Amino acid sequence: ALAALVASRSEHRAASRSEHRAASRSEHREAHLWTRFCQAAGKEAWAGAAYTPARVALRSKHREENPLYRKACAFFREKSALEWEAWAAEHGLPLAAVRPYTPRGFGLPWAFAEGAQVEK
Repeated sequence: ALAALVASRSEHRAASRSEHRAASRSEHREAHLWTRFCQAAGKEAWAGAAYTPARVALRSKHREENPLYRKACAFFREKSALEWEAWAAEHGLPLAAVRPYTPRGFGLPWAFAEGAQVEK
């Protein structure tokens, strides 16, 4: 039983290291998208902040807001989500407005008008 526990712990550590490397590779692969976004938006100074959090931990337990986060929020409020989506398409960037999920063809039977057609 002890050998199985030791083996499972070492497998877990190996899996954790593997997952961490995969996440690092994923972040590295996606950094170019942030750089392209910054260039297209005229915000080249933001390029180095690709993975900075919205809040930064201080020495104490309190977290301070990242100043770039506020700037980015203000920048994105300049256009609607659909305008940003169109802008991104013009610049070849994979950016899409978030839309609510509505399954097609589902709903309460009495919610449809008589003779209404349901999309399939």
